[in-house]
Amino acid sequence: MLTPLVLVMLLYSPLPRPVAMEVKYSIDATSSISIVGESNVSPFECLYSEGLPAGYVTLIKDGAQDREIEFSKSALDIKIKSFDCRNPLMNRDFYNAMNAEHNPFIRVELQRAFLVKSLPGVLGKRNVTIEISLTINETCKQELVEMSIESTPNNRLIIRGSH
Repeated sequence: MLTPLVLVMLLYSPLPRPVAMEVKYSIDATSSISIVGESNVSPFECLYSEGLPAGYVTLIKDGAQDREIEFSKSALDIKIKSFDCRNPLMNRDFYNAMNAEHNPFIRVELQRAFLVKSLPGVLGKRNVTIEISLTINETCKQELVEMSIESTPNNRLIIRGSH
């Protein structure tokens, strides 16, 4: 008789378990992406000129302390030829350097987020380090990006960062 009781206790024990949830996101029209660099001739800035699609991402929270969030289905493909460097020759050079004919997208994939701390004096605002996979021209690198996340009263998140 002890075995079923132990089994029930294990199934309903309060041990922390990861919690997965699918979340719909949209990227505000006022958001921007830019690539800033320097050629052998001059500095440049190329602005992304197309809207970014809405989609779904799966968040997997660590049930213990909610300090780490893992992501799945989190790829965002950014069309290289939608960047405008405000100069047709610079656009051509940029597209060639990025090999846009054979690899037309930059892929940004969220891997995990590490909640660092709440910001003093700002309710609902936190620092976060996001681990991403960045794929350009078939080369994939893992990068860490420092960002801030602020929750608004209308259930939106404002995420700011640069890398």
